[in-house]
Amino acid sequence: MIIKKSRINSVDKYFANIAEDKEVYVSVPADENNIDLLKMDGCLDGTCVVPQPIGPVTRFNLYGKELIHKEMEKEHREIERDYHIVDWHGTDHY
Repeated sequence: MIIKKSRINSVDKYFANIAEDKEVYVSVPADENNIDLLKMDGCLDGTCVVPQPIGPVTRFNLYGKELIHKEMEKEHREIERDYHIVDWHGTDHY
């Protein structure tokens, strides 16, 4: 199947006809416009493997959405901040 869209919002209609036990390869055509971005060896028949993510959209398209595990324990995070304030008496507080 060849998809010629520049952005895909939902892949459900594309994967509806593919069996779960089949392997799927996602690729892009290599041409003079994007050959510098692809920089990967082993291109066959004018197609190459998807390159490393460049921005947030390509990162989302390559890795998908991050899963949040609400059943697991949360990570503790401490934020340390120095401050200095002078009250109305002129006393310094740090």
